[in-house]
Amino acid sequence: SRVPQLFMHSMHAAQTSITHLSTEANRSAELGRLSLFYGLGLLFAPSLGGYLSEHYGSSLVASISAACSLTCAVLTALFLADTRRFAVDSGKKKDDSDAAGGEGGGKLRLGAIVELLQVRTVRDALIMKLTVGLAVSMVQTSLLLYLKAEGFSKQDTGVFLSYAGFIAVLSNALIIPYITKTFASSDQGLLLGAIITISLCYVTLPFLPAHPASNYAFITPVAASSSGMYTVTTSLLTRSTPKHQAGTVIGLAHGTRTLCSMTGPVLAGLLSSSYGYDAVFFVSSALCLLGLAPALLLPIS
Repeated sequence: SRVPQLFMHSMHAAQTSITHLSTEANRSAELGRLSLFYGLGLLFAPSLGGYLSEHYGSSLVASISAACSLTCAVLTALFLADTRRFAVDSGKKKDDSDAAGGEGGGKLRLGAIVELLQVRTVRDALIMKLTVGLAVSMVQTSLLLYLKAEGFSKQDTGVFLSYAGFIAVLSNALIIPYITKTFASSDQGLLLGAIITISLCYVTLPFLPAHPASNYAFITPVAASSSGMYTVTTSLLTRSTPKHQAGTVIGLAHGTRTLCSMTGPVLAGLLSSSYGYDAVFFVSSALCLLGLAPALLLPIS
C-alpha cells in the first residue's frame, strides 16, 4: 500500500513552481495559498470517500481517484508554465556551469544534495521534519485503528478526517497569517509552538474520555499545528537556499516526509501490538520533544 508513495510528486512539483514564480517577499503567502487549496481537497475528500465506500464499495472510490489524478495530469500539461528556464537563469547568476548540470539540466546531482545539507538551516529543518514527521505518521496510522476500536464507521471516520482538513485549511488561511502579522512571530517561534502543542496533545490523548467529542477536541490543535508547521518549514527551506536549488531542497523535504510515511506505520504497528495504542502516543510525544532541539537551532527570522 506504500508503493504509490514513490510516485506522489505533484505537491513537490507545485511547490517548486511556486518558488520559481514568486518573489522572496511573498513566497510564504503563495505557498500558504497552495496549501490552502490542497487543504480544500482534504476537507471534502474524506467524507465523500467514506460515504461512497460505505454504500458502494472501495472499487468505486479508487476509480474516481484515478480519474481525478488523470484530469490533474492533463490540466498540468496544458496550463502549468515550464519553470525549467527559471532554474537555469537563476543558476547562471551564481555559476553558469552549475546551471548547465543543475536542475535545469534535468540531472540528479548528489553533490547538490550534499551541498544543501551543509547549510545549517536546511540540515536542522530536515532533522526536525524527520523527527516530528515520524511521530505524526505513527499517530496518524494508530489513530484510524483507535477510532475503529471506539466504534467509528467508515463514514464517521471520513467526517472526522474532513474536519481535520477544515482545521488545516483554517490554519493556513487565517491562523498562521494572523499570528505572524499580529504578534510578529518568527518562523522559529511558530515551529516551536506547533511542536510543543502536538507533543502535549499526543501525551494527553490516552487520558481523554472515550467519547467522539474528545477525539474532535484532540484533532483540532493537532491539525492546525501540523499543517502550519508544514507550510512554515517549506517556506523556510526555500528562503534559505538559492532559487535554482529550490527543487532539490523541496525534494529533500518531501523525501523526508515519504520516509516517515513508510516507516511510521511499521513502528506504530510494532509498538501497538506489544504495548498497546497508548505506547504509540507516548513515544510519539517524546519524538516531538526531541524535534525541539534542531528547531531551537533554526534562525530567528
